Amino acid sequence: MRPTAKHWVWFKGLTLSLITFMVVLPALAQGTTTVKVTPATLTLPVGGVVELLINVENVSNLYGIELSISFDPNVLEVIDANPNTAGVQISAGDMLSPDYEPVNQVANGFIDYALTQIKPTAPANGSGTLVRITFRGKADGTSAVTLGSILLSNNQGGGIDHTWQNGQITVGSGGTPATAVPTPVPPATTAPEQPTPIPATPVPTPIPATPVPTPVPPAPNPVAPPAVTTNFNCTRILGYHNVQRGETLYAIARAYQVDPYAIGACNRLADPRRIHFGNRLAIPNVPWIPTPPGPTAVRQWALGALPAGCRVNHTVRTGETLTLLAGRYGVGVWPIVQANRVHNPNLIYIGQTLCIP
Repeated sequence: MRPTAKHWVWFKGLTLSLITFMVVLPALAQGTTTVKVTPATLTLPVGGVVELLINVENVSNLYGIELSISFDPNVLEVIDANPNTAGVQISAGDMLSPDYEPVNQVANGFIDYALTQIKPTAPANGSGTLVRITFRGKADGTSAVTLGSILLSNNQGGGIDHTWQNGQITVGSGGTPATAVPTPVPPATTAPEQPTPIPATPVPTPIPATPVPTPVPPAPNPVAPPAVTTNFNCTRILGYHNVQRGETLYAIARAYQVDPYAIGACNRLADPRRIHFGNRLAIPNVPWIPTPPGPTAVRQWALGALPAGCRVNHTVRTGETLTLLAGRYGVGVWPIVQANRVHNPNLIYIGQTLCIP
C-alpha cells in the first residue's frame, strides 16, 4: 500500500512523541537527590587500605548533613583522620564548607557525623562528596557499609527528600574468619629420650598431699551489662514528644537532656536508631548530659527546672536571632549555641526555649 499524507502525519507525530519521552525521562531521573556509597563494591586484602566516599548527586540548596553509617568491626576498621583529637574521626568531603562540625565519631561499627555551614556561606548545589572514610581490612569477610540514618537540610532548616544506595567491602577471600587452630608440633626426628633407670629397691619419698586451693568466687563480668530494659525506671514520664521529620533519637534526647537508651527502652523500640515521623515517644525521667554535642530537636514542652549553668530560659519570639539575644543578655553567640546544642546557628524557632548561660 502506498503511504498517503495521512500516514506521514501520523508517523511524524509518533516520532516527536518518542523523542519527547526520551528527553524528558532522563531529565526526570536526573532530578532525584541520591546519597550513595562510592564505589558500591570493592575488594581489598587483609591489612589493605582504601578510601570510601559518601557522595550526593543532584542536590539543591544543601546546607547541613547528619549521617549514621554502620559496618562490621570484625572485618573492617576506620583509620583515624585526625590523630591529634581524642577518638576516631572521618574526614569532611568537598561538598560543604566545614564551618561547624558538632559530631564526628567512630565506635563499635557505627559512624556518626554531622556538619552544617554558617552564613554567609552559600548553599551547595549539584553533586559532590559529603564525607571520606578510610578503611583497613582486619580479617577475611564481607561487610556491608549501610547508610542507616541520613538527614539533608537546607538553609531554612527544612529536610531535603532523597534516596540512598549502600555499599559492600570484601576483605581477603571474603569467607568467615576461621577459628584459630594451634600449629601442630612436628614429630621429633631423633629417637625419644630413654628414661633414667630406676633402682630396683627404691625408697619412695613421701609426697605431701597437694593442697586444695581455696575456691575463688568468679569475678563479675564487666563486659556484659544487664539488659537495658531493666536499667531504667519507666514509671515516671516527664511528657510526650511527637517525632518530626528529620529528627533522630539522639536529637530528641538532647532536647530534654534524657538518656536516649532510656527513651528507646521505655518505648520498647525494636531498633532505637530508627524512629519515624509521627511516632509519639514517652520521655522518662532519666537525666543525661548530652555527649557528644550534636543536632538537637525542638522541645515541645518546657522542662520546668532551670538547667545547670543557665542564668535564664528564653522563649524565642518572632524576629529574634542568636546575635540579637547574645547582645541583649551580654553573652557570645557560641556559648548559647553550645549550651543548647544548636545544630544550625542560623536557625532558631518561634517558641523554642533557649538556655542563656
